[in-house]
Amino acid sequence: MKPLHKIALLGATGKAGSCLLKHLLTRQIPCRVLVRNPESSLPAHPLLEIIYGNALDEEAVNRLLEGCSAVVSALGTRKGEPPVQLAATRHIIRGMVTHGITRFVGVTGTTLNVPGDRKPFRSRCIDMLLRGIFGPVLRDKQEAFELLRASRLNWTLVRIPFLKTGEESAPVKCSSDHSPGPSIHANDLANFILQQLNDPHFYGSAPFIAN
Repeated sequence: MKPLHKIALLGATGKAGSCLLKHLLTRQIPCRVLVRNPESSLPAHPLLEIIYGNALDEEAVNRLLEGCSAVVSALGTRKGEPPVQLAATRHIIRGMVTHGITRFVGVTGTTLNVPGDRKPFRSRCIDMLLRGIFGPVLRDKQEAFELLRASRLNWTLVRIPFLKTGEESAPVKCSSDHSPGPSIHANDLANFILQQLNDPHFYGSAPFIAN
């Protein structure tokens, strides 16, 4: 991996983001994270800088991005709260343009629809069911994706099924048009994202990955 000056990370206290942060720091990659709650449990590390604020606050996002070489988002919508992806993505894109950052890697679910998808019937049925339950959140994610598509960033959205936490790891399968499995280990997701930071292979695309 080529040296990375500093990574801006959103969603660092979630399941995916916390595992990714651990991997970044283990590889001695400087990180700056945006955290809403000052009481959030984050590791003490000389390469970790914490910005307290909200991804819905454009000023906070700008402070997060300043001086960084790439942006990774593992943001999710918390239960009982309004969707955040569209507004946060808008702030991220503007901030990246302002600070001259071009590389963005995000994490999203398998319900996201991308032109060229060939999801099997069972997956489409599950997607329909989930849209009936989480309609506003999933529409927000879809609209955020359209913003990314329209941008000039070198973006990648990694679509994942059920995320398994813990220290396990397994071979990773990747597909451009359907989910190749029902779950992914957090460690394997983190490693895949790290590989994308310097790899142009998935620029402008949304691969599915699974174990």
